Amino acid sequence: MPLYVLPAGQLSIDAVEVEKILSNTFKLASHWRAILLLDEADVFVEQRTTENTLRNALVTVFLRKLEYFEGILFLTTNRVRTFDEAIVSRIHLAIRYNPLDQSARKEIWKSFLAKAKTKQGPAVCKSKDLNRLAGIDLNGREIKNIVSTAQALAEYEETQVNMSYLEIVVAANREFQTDFKGAGQIESRNSYA
Repeated sequence: MPLYVLPAGQLSIDAVEVEKILSNTFKLASHWRAILLLDEADVFVEQRTTENTLRNALVTVFLRKLEYFEGILFLTTNRVRTFDEAIVSRIHLAIRYNPLDQSARKEIWKSFLAKAKTKQGPAVCKSKDLNRLAGIDLNGREIKNIVSTAQALAEYEETQVNMSYLEIVVAANREFQTDFKGAGQIESRNSYA
């Protein structure tokens, strides 16, 4: 079965336009017998409220189109608590992904570091450093972003990705996460681009 990926972030916020796109997408997916993946579907599954008529219209359009879709649809989200009840009743199977354990994080670090080559050569990361990185509580996307940023720094300085670049980016990530989650007065003094 083919996979048809539709990133929700690339859709309009206009309900009429979204309805057309969903109609065409659902029709194509059915015709091809494709599995449809609606990535980051939060805007379509959030609880409707009296304050946000735009979002309400999107959720309503999505529900209407979903009702008649004959195929396999995967929705990705990390905001399950905000689901509209009408969406919950239409889900046949929910698959929960638990946070990564250290072993899984280590494999993800290895995978992304193996791809982090510069003109000067492949990434350099000792086994003990890899174990230390794997001990940091991160998800796959965060690891990917850290490696990608470290690679950009290494390319700028015309060298290989190494632990010093990774440490710089990990530290910046930690500072941001601390501010994002709230650490008192510190977040009010810091700005981010």
